[in-house]
Amino acid sequence: MTLDPHGGGVPINYDPAGPAGVVGGDRHSGGLTARSFSRAVAWAAGSQLTQQLIQLPITIILSRLLMPRDFGLMAMVLVLSQFFVVFVDAGLGAAVVHVKQLEQRYISTAFWLNIGGGVAIGGLLAGASHLIAFLYDEPRLTWLTVAIAGNFVVTSVGVVPIALLQRRLNMRRIAAIQNGAAVLGGVAGVVGAVLNLGVWSLVIDVLVTGSAQSGLALLSTNFKLSRQIDRDAAR
Repeated sequence: MTLDPHGGGVPINYDPAGPAGVVGGDRHSGGLTARSFSRAVAWAAGSQLTQQLIQLPITIILSRLLMPRDFGLMAMVLVLSQFFVVFVDAGLGAAVVHVKQLEQRYISTAFWLNIGGGVAIGGLLAGASHLIAFLYDEPRLTWLTVAIAGNFVVTSVGVVPIALLQRRLNMRRIAAIQNGAAVLGGVAGVVGAVLNLGVWSLVIDVLVTGSAQSGLALLSTNFKLSRQIDRDAAR
C-alpha cells in the first residue's frame, strides 16, 4: 500500500526508523508543522466550498427536470437512512487517524470491519424497506430504500482509505476525491433525469457519488490488504 501525498510512491509501511509493520511517514512521525496544518485546514475548507458550488448548478438543473414528488420520495428515504449513517464508521476511521503506531494489521482489520458494518446496516435498512413503505403509505419507497441501502456498502469501502489520507493531513487529495465524486454523481443524476428516470436519477446521483468516492480513495492509497481480521487489532 502506498500513501504519498506528493505522489512519490513511498510505501505507507515504510519507516526506516521504526519497527517492521508500523506505518510511518505520517503526522505522528514528527512531520506535523504549523504550515502543513494550516494548508490542511485551507484545503478542507476549500473543498467544502467547492462541493457547494458543484451541487448548486446540479440541484438547479435537477429541479427543472424532475417533479417535486421525486424530491419528496427521496427525502422520505434519506430521513430514515441518515439515522444509520452514524453506525457505518463506528469510530474505526477515527482510530486509524489517531493511533500513534498504525500497523498494517490494524488497517486491514479496520477495513474489513467497516465493510462488514456497511453490509449489516445496509441489509438492515433493506430489510425494513417494506415497513418504511407501509409507514409512509407509499409502495414506491420499497425499492428506493433497497437501492439507498446499497450506498452503505459502497461508502464503507472508502472509510479507511480516507482516514489514511486524513492521517497524513493530505486534504488536497481528499478534496480532489470528494469533488471529483460529486461531479461524477451529479452528471450521472442529470443524465438520468434527461432520460426521464424520475426519482431514480436522484438515487443514481447518490450511488455514483458514493462509489466514485470509495473507488478514488482506494486508487489514491494504492490499497493492499490481507484477507484476515486480526482479533487483537479488533480489540
